[in-house]
Amino acid sequence: MFPEKEAKKIRDFYVSKGYEISRIELREYSLTLELKQYKRKFTIYRNKKGEYRLVIPQNFSADLKFELMKLWEEFNGKDLSGCHLFVDGSYRDNRAAYGVVVVKDGWVIGEFSGCFELRGGQRNVAGEIKGVIKGLEWCITSRIDEVFVHYDYEGLEKWARGLWKAKNSLTQWYTEKIQKIERSLRITWVKEKAHSGSTYNEVADKLARGALDAH
Repeated sequence: MFPEKEAKKIRDFYVSKGYEISRIELREYSLTLELKQYKRKFTIYRNKKGEYRLVIPQNFSADLKFELMKLWEEFNGKDLSGCHLFVDGSYRDNRAAYGVVVVKDGWVIGEFSGCFELRGGQRNVAGEIKGVIKGLEWCITSRIDEVFVHYDYEGLEKWARGLWKAKNSLTQWYTEKIQKIERSLRITWVKEKAHSGSTYNEVADKLARGALDAH
């Protein structure tokens, strides 16, 4: 069963932020909270490793969704001051896609995705590579001069920093683009554990898969 002490802690946190919780539902691996003023429910899942993941249904408004995400990150002690990029990729039937979430001082300020035909290998990594570049270019256009890039595949940082040799046309293109971008934008790389329930990585993953579904 989802730990009652942890459930109370989460409930009390959201109440302290001005939300009225009319009902909670505890199951083996989940906690569902019902927001009285919105008549909406959202769920927090806990896996066997004790890792938590926030899931917000599609019928929530964007503003409410983003605020709940911001508060969940705060509850978990994550500092998202400054500008942060969360990127993920997907692949299906010779097409790759990317999803990008831009967070500034804890608030989502941008979401976008794209899909393209993939020639050659790399699969999911191709989408992530393209997503990183698209996200960094968005930052430059938005006159942002420093950004934290959150990623789970280590090659994204190691190719960018020259720690891995770029052996094919895609990774060579990537390293060249990063070098040019770094003339205008300071980049800090932040490693995220893969499939650990990172809130904004989950959103980026859904955006990437949605881009594939739309094509």
